Amino acid sequence: MINPFGKPIEQLEEEDLHKLIEEETPEGLYVEYKEDFPRHLAKIVASFTNTFGGWIIIGADARNPRNVPTSFPGIDISNDPKDRFRNICQGNITPVPLFSSKLIIKTKDTKRGVLVVKIPESTYPPHITNDGRIYRRNMEGSDPVPETDRHILDRLFEKSKHNKTEVKAFINRKLQKGDQDEMMFKVMCCPVPLNLKLIDPFFVPERISRLKKMARSIWKDTLPHHIRFEPEGFAFDAENHRLEILRSGVVCYFCTIPTYVKK
Repeated sequence: MINPFGKPIEQLEEEDLHKLIEEETPEGLYVEYKEDFPRHLAKIVASFTNTFGGWIIIGADARNPRNVPTSFPGIDISNDPKDRFRNICQGNITPVPLFSSKLIIKTKDTKRGVLVVKIPESTYPPHITNDGRIYRRNMEGSDPVPETDRHILDRLFEKSKHNKTEVKAFINRKLQKGDQDEMMFKVMCCPVPLNLKLIDPFFVPERISRLKKMARSIWKDTLPHHIRFEPEGFAFDAENHRLEILRSGVVCYFCTIPTYVKK
């Protein structure tokens, strides 16, 4: 997905909005400008997540033939715009898509702000709006995909099925590791889709130091016997504990469950 700001959404500031004006970034496949919350916001969100992802910027003035922003007057922030956006998605889209948002407060009027929302391409499409339709993105806006277009619908459902199968296979492969004769407590945290974004650089001294501190907090006073470097990431081994932290963001924890035999 194209990022018109060139930086993470968490780092956005008011000056980054002016960059959109200077570069004359128009609406299109990845960007949508709105003066306020539109009635069809759920359709816009669904169209982004069902296609390639994109950005919605609420509090922008782009009323011109080229659909480029000329100013960012902002919106009233007294009703918590982030919460309002979340409620619209939860009440009108199934399943609810992932998104992240940043409310940029206006420096000249702290009662107003610009809501920037990043919507990634969905891992488990299609996302259906409460009117029962599936919306996708084109160069000018969001249009419903005709229900007779089986090729597009099949592609969306197949993508969802493939991602679910891939995650299940990865989890099963990881959980089958270890001594099958021992009772094990196993926990996995797995981002989806797999390997979407690898942590790079990963094998650096600063990261190892931070991971050691984390291992100490998990095992209290019992330090891991050693740290093993694997192609996928780090493995911390203790007497009956094992913690794996992988470059893909996956975290695995394995712990042997003691068994007692009555005599």
